Amino acid sequence: MKTTTVSQLVGDLSRFPDAEQWLIVAFASLMVVAFTCWVGFAVVLVTRTVLSAVLGGLIYRLRSRRIHQRKLVGGGLVQHATV
Repeated sequence: MKTTTVSQLVGDLSRFPDAEQWLIVAFASLMVVAFTCWVGFAVVLVTRTVLSAVLGGLIYRLRSRRIHQRKLVGGGLVQHATV
């Protein structure tokens, strides 16, 4: 398998006519931008999912703590004030 370095690629690119050079550079730039956008989108989705799970867990813990603080008094539910 032949390995090509970046300097060799730049050297090969310099042999192309100007119009083809700009076309190749523009295409490579668009690929980099598209890849970066997809990676950024994936990071946003993962961050939202993690934050949603954490906040959901916190809300569940707060609600379950409120339920445990209630006591039956005379057949009815009485909530004790917490300070």
